[in-house]
Amino acid sequence: MNPLGLVAGGEQEAQGIDLDVGGDITDNWSMIFSVGYVDALGDISVAGSADGRGGSDGARIPNVAGFTSALFTRYDLNETWAFAVDYEIVGDRLAVADLDGDHTTDDPLEVDSHLVANAAVYYSGKGFDAQLNISNLFDASYVDSIGGLARQNYGEPPFEAVLTVNFRF
Repeated sequence: MNPLGLVAGGEQEAQGIDLDVGGDITDNWSMIFSVGYVDALGDISVAGSADGRGGSDGARIPNVAGFTSALFTRYDLNETWAFAVDYEIVGDRLAVADLDGDHTTDDPLEVDSHLVANAAVYYSGKGFDAQLNISNLFDASYVDSIGGLARQNYGEPPFEAVLTVNFRF
């Protein structure tokens, strides 16, 4: 008995390359950059496969972006103030969903690539530190996560600003 209705998806293979570079550009400026490419294919030989036809050799594995990139950079203005910005690019991904009402098969659905930018400001004073994080700086609309047991796609976290204050005593 399989109460969740899950079936092994067959053989899968992912090959790729990832490059990460980080370091201090100056005494006050640091940066981390990454870029990655992955070719993720599978023998999805079960009903409801990613190709919508009930089985496929060499089908793209759902929720795996072929290209990703990120950059984080921080600049310390002095011992008290610093700021940082970062971005993340996620390439298009394949999702599966029941688009036609036929629950015995899933239909392919391409999820567009996206770019998200974030920023932060840091303050370190006598007796306390403060940090303002701004997520999704430009309020981009994108699909953040795909899938799960319910085959749901989750939208982006909206623009958000969070202030954290830590007291030292």
